[in-house]
Amino acid sequence: TVYGGTGVRSAVPYHLKEYPYRLEAGTQNLAGIAGLCAGLKWVQEKGLENIYSHEIELLAMLQEGIINIPGVEIRGTKKLTNRVATLSMTIDGYDASDVGTILDVEYNIQTRTGLHCAPLIHEHCGTTPRGTVRLSVGPFNTREHITTTIAAIAEVAADRTPTAKPSEARSQASAE
Repeated sequence: TVYGGTGVRSAVPYHLKEYPYRLEAGTQNLAGIAGLCAGLKWVQEKGLENIYSHEIELLAMLQEGIINIPGVEIRGTKKLTNRVATLSMTIDGYDASDVGTILDVEYNIQTRTGLHCAPLIHEHCGTTPRGTVRLSVGPFNTREHITTTIAAIAEVAADRTPTAKPSEARSQASAE
């Protein structure tokens, strides 16, 4: 199948089937192809093992930094072997989406919240219906990013009111 512009009949939404027009695929996504090429070159230069080691080292630092914060619970494995550099957590007294919003708006830390397209595992872990906060470490993250994230999670957890509803916890902390 040929995809792209329709060439001589621009108003036609589908690629023409008649010759020679059926052979005109239009302009390729050259910027996308160049970006993919640069990305592959970067990965080859860095090396997959080096990238993975860096990510797992930072994940270990993150995990060690938040594991003993009162009210914070790491959900899922804490092993650092045979895994990707992601961590799911919850904070008592908060809805996962509230934690994600606070980390985004107040600390400029990006997370993903919710069920992460895996409702059965959340049911198994007891985190339904709201899910968890997922933090993902990537090759461009630094030790400073992790230190900042640990401090932010500690501050959010310190503001919690375990008996309050998630939306009330932040309001009560702000009112004080």
